[in-house]
Amino acid sequence: LDVARVADAHTGSCSMYRMNSRTITTSRLDLPPAIATENAAILYEVSDPDNPDWANNEVFYGYASVDEYTVAVVSMNGKEFESEFTEFFTNAVLKVRNR
Repeated sequence: LDVARVADAHTGSCSMYRMNSRTITTSRLDLPPAIATENAAILYEVSDPDNPDWANNEVFYGYASVDEYTVAVVSMNGKEFESEFTEFFTNAVLKVRNR
């Protein structure tokens, strides 16, 4: 898995796009210190509806390539759960690294 390519694809020229009646924005978050040197990325995606009666969607994506293994974690929870997502993704990467 080319993590940098995946992250760049989501946060580069496609960091904001429209799908149906939603505007989707994706940004890259900092890695926690425990996995800062890993080939990894955490992305945060927000889908803002044009209709205020619809709920926003927030998604976290975590991608890592550790040795010959790929780690991918997706969370459909909101921004208030960022620390839980980061901890879970970090533990998954460390478990693969320390296997």
